[in-house]
Amino acid sequence: MALLAMRCGHHVRAADLLHGALLKRFPEGNIPQRMQDLDARLRQGENALFLVPGLLRHLRLTPFDALFERVLTPMPLAERDGWDIRQTYGHRFEETSLRLGEKPRQALLELDRRFNGDSYWNALCSGHQF
Repeated sequence: MALLAMRCGHHVRAADLLHGALLKRFPEGNIPQRMQDLDARLRQGENALFLVPGLLRHLRLTPFDALFERVLTPMPLAERDGWDIRQTYGHRFEETSLRLGEKPRQALLELDRRFNGDSYWNALCSGHQF
């Protein structure tokens, strides 16, 4: 649900839902407290959920399932998204595009271009077409 809230631009709601999901998934730890920076960025309008899987791996915790990351691409990035979010999005976008055949990949590239304009990840994935 946090992903859907973020995709709809409801970043504060996304942060609240992420907090609840983390408490439910990791009831014995202080994981929400260890993610305060990410929570603050999300509440300020950054698409910080892109950083959750990497942060969980860094904390040696099992990330949410792969569907979590697949739902994130393609989507419009926010102007205030930091370089780390853009870079993570680019990596996820490339991984997603490589799993697709030629026609679905082309559709993905076009949709992302409409969302985010020209980008290095889109140019890289366009190169994979050839």
